[in-house]
Amino acid sequence: MKTYGRAIQRLGIVALLGTVLAGACTRTPRGTSMHEMIDQQIPTGLAYHTVLAKLDSMGIEHSPYDVSERRISAIIRNTAQHGVVRTSQQIKFFFDEVGHLERREHTDVHTGP
Repeated sequence: MKTYGRAIQRLGIVALLGTVLAGACTRTPRGTSMHEMIDQQIPTGLAYHTVLAKLDSMGIEHSPYDVSERRISAIIRNTAQHGVVRTSQQIKFFFDEVGHLERREHTDVHTGP
């Protein structure tokens, strides 16, 4: 009887570990589609105030326009998850001397335990 109980206990532990490992290997990527969406919705050449308005309309968290650095920083949180590690996308928008968008930098930011 003790052997049977231990076998059931071990089987339960193996099933629990399998569930945890399967959860740790899952992911929900949205990163690439977010890059493409930002690039399409906010093309180069836009004025900084238009970029701010677009980010607002898209519900994307962002900084105000930094006049001295000619930059806006934005973040899209939780664009992917790999187990317990979450990925957010940071986007930096760089502007020319008259305030028109020159380029964007997309960076993945990973957070977790």
